[in-house]
Amino acid sequence: MKSLWCAALAVAVALGGCGIAEPGTDDLILKDPEIPSVSSARHTSQPESSVSSGAPDTQEKPFPVLPEEYGLLRTAAGLMGDPEASVQTWPVGLDAVRGMRVPDSWELRRSIAALLADADLEKLDSVPEMAASESDPISIQIDLEDQWASIAVSLLSESDAANPGGAYLEVSGSQTVSAADGASSRTDDAAFPDVEAYAGNRVLYEQFAALIEQHTEEVHADFGGKATILRPAPGASETAAIENAMVQIGDILLLGWRDIGQADRYWMLEAHNTDTGGMLYQIPLGERLLTRISPSNAFEQFDYCLFFQDGVLYKNSQNPSEELAYDLPAVVSVAAQGDGRQDGGMFDLSGDRLVWEADDGVWIANQDGSDARLLYANSAIPQTLAPGKALQVVEPRLLCEGGRVVMTIYDSQEAADGMENIGFVVCDADAGSGREPQVVPFQAYSQPQGPIKDRYMVLRNQEDTCIVDAQERTSELRRLPFNPVADCQSYDFETLICFEQQSGDRFAVYRCGADQPDDRSGLLLKGDIFGTLAGVTQQYAVVKGTDADGEWLALADYLAEKP
Repeated sequence: MKSLWCAALAVAVALGGCGIAEPGTDDLILKDPEIPSVSSARHTSQPESSVSSGAPDTQEKPFPVLPEEYGLLRTAAGLMGDPEASVQTWPVGLDAVRGMRVPDSWELRRSIAALLADADLEKLDSVPEMAASESDPISIQIDLEDQWASIAVSLLSESDAANPGGAYLEVSGSQTVSAADGASSRTDDAAFPDVEAYAGNRVLYEQFAALIEQHTEEVHADFGGKATILRPAPGASETAAIENAMVQIGDILLLGWRDIGQADRYWMLEAHNTDTGGMLYQIPLGERLLTRISPSNAFEQFDYCLFFQDGVLYKNSQNPSEELAYDLPAVVSVAAQGDGRQDGGMFDLSGDRLVWEADDGVWIANQDGSDARLLYANSAIPQTLAPGKALQVVEPRLLCEGGRVVMTIYDSQEAADGMENIGFVVCDADAGSGREPQVVPFQAYSQPQGPIKDRYMVLRNQEDTCIVDAQERTSELRRLPFNPVADCQSYDFETLICFEQQSGDRFAVYRCGADQPDDRSGLLLKGDIFGTLAGVTQQYAVVKGTDADGEWLALADYLAEKP
């Protein structure tokens, strides 16, 4: 029976890769909540030996040995004494983890093992259901080629009847076993128990906390001039880049930010110079719900537009004071203004055409709402796609200068499982075209991506990517590499940008040909810091993360000549 502390440990192990850079690197480490789950962390390839500052001097004094009755805890402490092990430790508390690192050292390993050896611990017969604690766990992860272990020490609340005000220590472990085909995978083994629990006193936790604090250092993003680093404006308690709110226009990158620490959701648009990273200007958006930013050619003086839940704002990237507001006409139903699935994604505007979703299907009208007609009815969706299900067409997008409409086929009954999108429908916007709508079946966990270059829409699942070309009315299925710590994106589907979160907190970004997603010869950017791929523009791969200075975005130019 797993305890609530197992859940806390899972969070800590998910921080997971926290750790150590390869010898000779800058050793940049970042702890961020947006990281792989504990299951994915346990199945990633083993990191290379990463003992920093050269090989440790194992002859200085003997490494502490724990009593035999400690079982897996003894094994875990023993692994720390192996110079070939990768030992990863991180600070207490998820907030403190941002922008901090605990470099591996022989002194730190020996001190941790000594604390365990001297602690007055009571081994528990099972992992109990424990009350909530006063703290997040102090966590340690030890990796070798054939086995690993994790240790988490937490401080219990005074009201916990099992061990009031004391410490609770939980140990997990597993081994790598070889299959008949020569492949290897992590698995639990009876000879290497997967979890043990111990009760200790408050002093143990306090000593651990003081030791980790003593070895904790700040981390600052630095890519050696190989990327332009952008920072959001200071002052917000916690910011996050808004998905779909990133557009490059010339040497300007437009970004939507929100302050997730404010109940009223403070929104900000920022324009940054892609060459220097400097911020050119800000546009406060107040409480309006910004959902996406798109290039625009509807008006000569406006080159992009902001989509909100209730309308569109046309803007000039060179002159932020110039704007033209468009409010949704009354003919657009309330359903088009957001039902919680993707606020603001329920309508689109291009030139003089407006499309939106309603209860009975997708409608199209003139920009002012006149001449409205049902473009594609939900009842027209082939029921062979999902027999017995109530299917809808949602999130329509106008492409090809407003001449085509691509909408997503949505299965609300599968939404809880995350596989709610099951294909596309492509229609001509002109009712007199004479061409039948094209139905493209494809089940996906993701929200639709696009429009891209005014002609493509994309859906992805864990194995394949479905690309619909509205201009040619064709669809293409591509197999791209996918796992919980890798991602591939593209702006034009001629060049792939493949991102990999590697062992520890290292990442790498690669430029690949459209048909060579496994090619790793075109290294674009690497860093010893946790990051995620925020998006791809027509020129840049954009990686985001957090360090001691706050949130950062790194722009890597994938059109530049290979080094």
